[in-house]
Amino acid sequence: MFGGLAYQNDLLLIAHANGTPRVTVVGAGSLELEFTIPVVPAKGRILACAGIAASPTFVIHIADPIARAIHRVSPFGRPLPSLGEGRAATLPIAPDHRGELAEPSGVAVDNRGAIYTVSAGGTRVYAVQKYASNGRFTGSFRAFGVPGEAFASARGICCHGDLIFVADTGNGCVHAYKTNGAFLQVFSTAIMHGERSAPVFLTSDAERNLWILERGDRHELRMFTFGGEYKKTVLAGEIEAPVSVAVTRDGVIFILDEDGDRLRAFSRGGELLRDFIQFLDHDVFIGNPPNVTYRRGP
Repeated sequence: MFGGLAYQNDLLLIAHANGTPRVTVVGAGSLELEFTIPVVPAKGRILACAGIAASPTFVIHIADPIARAIHRVSPFGRPLPSLGEGRAATLPIAPDHRGELAEPSGVAVDNRGAIYTVSAGGTRVYAVQKYASNGRFTGSFRAFGVPGEAFASARGICCHGDLIFVADTGNGCVHAYKTNGAFLQVFSTAIMHGERSAPVFLTSDAERNLWILERGDRHELRMFTFGGEYKKTVLAGEIEAPVSVAVTRDGVIFILDEDGDRLRAFSRGGELLRDFIQFLDHDVFIGNPPNVTYRRGP
């Protein structure tokens, strides 16, 4: 379950999980391929792509749970210093320590350039950590706002202004914080009695809605308020194994589906606008409908 989406400056950034490590940049309005950025870490090598985020200066951050690192590259593909090990993880499972990346599956960057990471891979007290833009560790967040409490394989994180939201996959809930680490609240993402909920990713929009990808008893895209009130289910039968979601200012919903192998674009009302197939093919970017093929170079 790899790959990730981010929306920045009316561009859709897509982190590729397989093949040559790269970020594909697509015009969110035109749905046209703009350019491709190779991902070459400053140290070690990239082993997996999970969450992706861009800073206000468009520095791209990619979570690599296998290398236990956050790789960073400039908009032109120049490698920048990474956070974490940047090499193949070894057994046993990464320790649960403050300031140490375990299995980072998600990353977010606020409007000041501070970096927030979330680690999956099991129960962790220090799953959510914060770093300055220069990579210096600045603190960790408390699960449920309680010292010693643990997140359960948390996978998703997003930033909206001075707010941070964390999708706690194993606990079936979302935690809300201020960017300074102050705990605000936690709410369940289950919408039916007895439902097993497993939120794997979340993002926000300008209207202060949270869009949460659900992979528990049902695979759906659900909308909640920032306060945790359930509003509606937008996509249900249209998605199968969703990994990431991005929502544009015009209301286009992009879903990275089928465990990262397929990209789909929907209207805010859930109508399929375009289905990108064979998305992670090494040489070809294919959209259907209409049938359009973009080839990278000769």
